[in-house]
Amino acid sequence: MTTWMFQCNPKRYDLLAAAEKGFSDQWSMNQHREAVAVGDRIYFFISGPAAGIYVVAQVVSPVYESKEPDEFGKYKVDVEYTAFIDPYVPRSILTDAATEPILAAYVPFKGQQQTNFLLPPDVAARLDALSATRLRPISKKPWQGADVSLYAVDTAIKAHEKQVRAQLLAALKDLDPFVLQDVIGRLFGKIGYEDWAVTKMGGDMGIDVTATLRVGGVTEVPTVIQVKRFTSRNVDGAVVRELRGALASGQHGVIVTTSGFTKDAVTEAKAAAKTPIALVDGNDLVDLMVRNGFGVHTRPVPLFTLNLEDLVAGGGPDA
Repeated sequence: MTTWMFQCNPKRYDLLAAAEKGFSDQWSMNQHREAVAVGDRIYFFISGPAAGIYVVAQVVSPVYESKEPDEFGKYKVDVEYTAFIDPYVPRSILTDAATEPILAAYVPFKGQQQTNFLLPPDVAARLDALSATRLRPISKKPWQGADVSLYAVDTAIKAHEKQVRAQLLAALKDLDPFVLQDVIGRLFGKIGYEDWAVTKMGGDMGIDVTATLRVGGVTEVPTVIQVKRFTSRNVDGAVVRELRGALASGQHGVIVTTSGFTKDAVTEAKAAAKTPIALVDGNDLVDLMVRNGFGVHTRPVPLFTLNLEDLVAGGGPDA
């Protein structure tokens, strides 16, 4: 668990009033967005004449980009206020080198302007010790904080999906190359290509699968696909040039690999005045499979959320 200090200007936001309500809140995450995680602890520092540490909170969401950016920034994180520090820890203590040398050596306590500070472990530990006897838990009604469980579920689902994607890619890399070609043919059939077929095992000029994409009953795009089952090295530009040389007039070329592509391959595939070649790397391949339910099962997860409006009196035969 990481510990943070978030800074609040009381002229711009009444943090103490918000915390008193006990609900989750939204805060800007302008610095260190890659480091924050659900479950991290936050100490809130309120600036001004009575500056100091007043509130403890917990991170309850991943960082996200707000659909309605405000003056505080577009990147947000949701927090749940957990306790007041009562009495608060004033800046005079935080900057007293004689009694608190560890805290006093930490420059942000002296007035550095920034929204989010990643606290060093020794500073975090000293704040924990200093505030341990001052914590006054923020009382919640039983239904408050329900969003926290939603974020926990969302985080767990994302972690599980990441694991399944990694397992799927590993399974693809472990397939026999000719079996993988059949898999790619069936996948392209799943996403809308017709008449797909795996070519014979010799003299195919780098062509492993052929298929036809018919668009709106008007246009036909004959497509040839080369499949590269690589476990470590990436596909280079020579492979792109080889496939392009095997294309007949009007054919579209695709290279699918379980690994990645070198910079030369990407440049060659998009080269001006040459027939473009579409590139599908291992992550793209897994995305295609997951989006089309190929190689994975989708299982619905029942999740109840509160609807307290049903508890409000009104209507019915006795109303």
